[in-house]
Amino acid sequence: MASIRESIVRVVIDRCQAAIAPAEVIRQPVRPVTREQCPALLLSIESDSARPMANDRAERILAVRLTVLVRDAPGDDAWALADELACRAHAALMVDPSLGGLALRIEAGDVDWQADDADVDAIAVPWALRIVYRTLISDITKGG
Repeated sequence: MASIRESIVRVVIDRCQAAIAPAEVIRQPVRPVTREQCPALLLSIESDSARPMANDRAERILAVRLTVLVRDAPGDDAWALADELACRAHAALMVDPSLGGLALRIEAGDVDWQADDADVDAIAVPWALRIVYRTLISDITKGG
């Protein structure tokens, strides 16, 4: 049985993948994303914090960073494509901010914009989300 956290991540991936196809969603990339894999949406889980509540419940905040990566698009087309993919993925998530009843809400998070001149043909558009959900303190596979 999967934890509520993993179930949420799977829903995020599925919704984003459907919204940005044929581009790919890549979870927690451990190797550099190749040119052939672009454009892509990179999903990184930054943290999952818990705050105990009454009645054996915990409110949790899953911090997720989504980054659209585009390479080799001419001129401003790369920025436009990155923004379009980001908008499509965001809309797919916000159509149901409870993610099918798994979460209480999705909140916008802070984004630290950083430029990297290692690859001048690459555009990265990050955004952060905080997904608030509840579990039992004693069982992270059950919602609270």
